Amino acid sequence: MAISFREFTHAMTQWMTEAPEEVKQNLRASSWKSLMLTGKDVDGGTVFSPQEIVDRVLDGNDELTMTVALPVALMLNRRFGPKNGISVQLEEQGADAGDPLPEGAPSPDAHGMQEATNEEPTPQPDQASQAPSDEETIDWIFPAYDYSREDLDRPEEGGRVPVTVSDVGGSLRYTWPDAGQSEVYRVVISDLEDPYSPDDFDEAAVTEGLNALDSAPWTTAVRFVTVWGYERLGDDEKYLGQCRRVASRVVVHPVAQWSLSFNSESRCVDASWEPPVAPPGATVKVRTARLPLEQPVGRYLRGSAWLSCEIPNNGAGFQDSENLVGGKQYNYVAAVEAQISGETYTSTPIRQQITPEVEREKIVDLGIADDEGSDPARGSALRLTWTQLSQSSVTVYRTQSPVDPAASDRATVPEEALASAGLPQDAAITAAAGIEELDTPARQLRTISAVPWPDGHEWDTIYFTPVTFHGDGEVTIGTTVQRKRATSIENVTLTRRLNWDLVTFTWPGDATLVELRMTAPDAPFDASTTPFMSVTHEDYQADGGCVIKNGLPAPGGRLHLNAITYMSGTQISSPPVSIEVPSLWTYQYSLKWPGDVKVMGGFMRQAVARFGHTVVEVTVEALRGVPDQSGAIGLTLLHNPSHLPLHAADGQRVGLFLERPTKDNPQEPAMSVLVPPNGQPLSLWFDHSAFPPGYFRLVVDSYPLSAIDEGAKHQALEHFGLVDPSLSDLIKKG
Repeated sequence: MAISFREFTHAMTQWMTEAPEEVKQNLRASSWKSLMLTGKDVDGGTVFSPQEIVDRVLDGNDELTMTVALPVALMLNRRFGPKNGISVQLEEQGADAGDPLPEGAPSPDAHGMQEATNEEPTPQPDQASQAPSDEETIDWIFPAYDYSREDLDRPEEGGRVPVTVSDVGGSLRYTWPDAGQSEVYRVVISDLEDPYSPDDFDEAAVTEGLNALDSAPWTTAVRFVTVWGYERLGDDEKYLGQCRRVASRVVVHPVAQWSLSFNSESRCVDASWEPPVAPPGATVKVRTARLPLEQPVGRYLRGSAWLSCEIPNNGAGFQDSENLVGGKQYNYVAAVEAQISGETYTSTPIRQQITPEVEREKIVDLGIADDEGSDPARGSALRLTWTQLSQSSVTVYRTQSPVDPAASDRATVPEEALASAGLPQDAAITAAAGIEELDTPARQLRTISAVPWPDGHEWDTIYFTPVTFHGDGEVTIGTTVQRKRATSIENVTLTRRLNWDLVTFTWPGDATLVELRMTAPDAPFDASTTPFMSVTHEDYQADGGCVIKNGLPAPGGRLHLNAITYMSGTQISSPPVSIEVPSLWTYQYSLKWPGDVKVMGGFMRQAVARFGHTVVEVTVEALRGVPDQSGAIGLTLLHNPSHLPLHAADGQRVGLFLERPTKDNPQEPAMSVLVPPNGQPLSLWFDHSAFPPGYFRLVVDSYPLSAIDEGAKHQALEHFGLVDPSLSDLIKKG
């Protein structure tokens, strides 16, 4: 005997109200079609095997044989089996005849015996309120529909009589108004189109009441429900008269398998559902929304206000990461919307809730670089960069010392503990960070430019620490990055000597060494050039300064000094300090006295003087002389009877002859003679006979720098040095 699906679902619906709980869990309405197909037609009916049910419906799970497959097989065989009965052999299921049935399963006395005798049990008093047995149900006989009666329900004319729908345990319960003629009602459903006839579509129920239960599985997102009222022909008559359409409803099923999850890696809410199937000629879509945070939900769900918060989806789900805050509960709503013949129908909106976990992101990639446009030697302005999740809140702190390691090692610390960890509020950088999207979803590159490096030696080592604020009073301290600069050199002085120079300054902090470079007066500092001298702190202390052997170049120029320190193997240079190096032209001279020949241990100066040999030759030679005499200065010979002359006004000037004097070559003596250019020795002569015993000395004929006119600074006394011969050569004895 072939079983119609209507008959099968009717039997299952009635039995499921009293079926064991495990049966309800494992035999959903969506599996009833497969369950019906396990039946085997035999003479007089259809029989069901527990093993077939296990293999084809329960995925081969033998553990469900006694608790699920056997009870449903017993019920179905009682309902659809041969009238002479059919026995279910437990031995076929691998059970012994003496084994007890599991808790909740019908006993053999209740079902097996009924199958053998085909007798119904007598209802007990507590069963009086339950649905009547199949034998008590009237098998109404319907006439062929001929459209002769006028319909009460006419939706195409705007006269729809509504059917109220409610969800009862996963089934749809339909309720409709009384048509007023004591009719028998037939509920007809279709998932494809609005039923135009009660005979060509699926019958969900036949009842004399005003409600029915529909447990048929869905095939599309829409269910067309029509209720047909049949005339009664007599009180005891099973034959019914013609029908009319008395009520209808277009039911849009809610979103199926609608779920939310939180992706902690991408920090987004992932939503998914089973895409709804549209019936022919209709279109369906899913409408989704995220309700405002921390606002009452009811005001949005009582009507269609939730659509004002709509967010897009791809038909099967969505990803939402915009402004998500960990620890806050978010409400999402989804509903199916169907467009049918120009009308819009919407399912009941379903709300789902989710609370994203609080992210404890620790910034570990903070980078520091000299900001473009700033002084590269000083690094007075810095640029900070790091990456973070788009929804994270990060503040960078600038301090003179590192953060407390005990605090930075913890996953989180209270926000109020930052100050005690070495990160006071006034150390926070308040400048807004620039944002650049990265290829990695939900991550951003943040940049703060033009971050000042404070002045002062106490800031020569600087620390930057990123801190992530989580919004719940807790923070995560990121990896601190250190940056150093070499301390600037101060109090530089230069002392020039004839053949060496001395440079002194205040040693710059913890600098490893100091570099010295020399350039022309107007040339800029160039750190790429090799310094002519580098001095360590130890050498500086030992020598009392930077001793420049052989001295700086005679023409002078500019001296540049910069300190060098190291951090993590990287050399760091301080900004240069520059001072002027004045020119220093140096000369030496000698006196050749007549009679300077040793005889018996003494000189013959006085002896030869008695014979009129009194002319002394003075020879001047440049050690580092002027390049030409345009910038030369004068020399003068002084005589002082009591002491060695110290300056150009300390004695009597002695006339100098440019050629050796003779009787035939009279000359006017010169009181001052220009120094010779470099590489050209100068010979001068004077007659000492007119001078008493004492001291003769050649000196620079000039004034100190302070007394020299601005336009003639290069002729100041400080720019020239004169090396004396031995003292014995400068003395005239009596």
